[in-house]
Order: sequence, then structure tokens, then C-alpha cells
Amino acid sequence: MIPAKKLLVIDDEFSVREAVSDILEIVNVEVLQAHHGEMGIQLLRQHINEIGAVLLDIRLPGMDGPEVLAIIRQIDPSLTVIASSGYSTERAQLTFGNQQPDRFLSKPYDIGTLIDTITQALASSNP
Repeated sequence: MIPAKKLLVIDDEFSVREAVSDILEIVNVEVLQAHHGEMGIQLLRQHINEIGAVLLDIRLPGMDGPEVLAIIRQIDPSLTVIASSGYSTERAQLTFGNQQPDRFLSKPYDIGTLIDTITQALASSNP
């Protein structure tokens, strides 16, 4: 049996990363955490075969969400990327421009929506 894929969370807010990890632990989703874009890219490269989706904050220190998304698409164009922000969906789409994430999840997260969004993304990434 092939193990379930992991979620990579790239968010500079510790409380967000921990909350996502704690919530998803309930449904047996393993989470890798990065507190900035460069670290997220490094973890993605190290665990490329284990990661099934990325939850990416739009505003990050250093490399921002759109820059990280561009690199993720170079590494693995088929990887599901879920953008996360307090922005409206429309504003987030403007921020990303021509290269859009696969989904958008508004902060603050509704627990049910978070679980549904992530489990659906990971289910579609598993063979």
C-alpha cells in the first residue's frame, strides 16, 4: 500500500501552521511546515515524492506567494497549490496574475472547509 501524501504548509504565522497541523492530525493528514518561501521550496525538493499538495500563504517574508508558486510550478506543474489569505478571492487572483493557484482558501479557516479542501486535494494526488 502506498502511504498517503503529505501537505506542505508555507505560512509565516506559527499559530496558523500549528492550527492547520493540529486540525489535519484529526483526519490523519501529515503536515510539513515552512515559515517562509525559501524553506518551503527546500522542503518540497527534499520531499517531492511525499507531498501531495501545498497550502501557500500569499504574503510571506522574502519570497512572496506568487514567487513561490512560480518555482513550485517549475518543480512539479501537476502539484495542487491552495493559496491562503485574508484577501478576498478576487484580490488574491489579482495578486497572482497569470499564474494562478489551483484553489483558494480564505483566512480565518472554517475547520470543515479546511479539512474538505485539503483531503480532496490530497485524494486527487494519490494514485
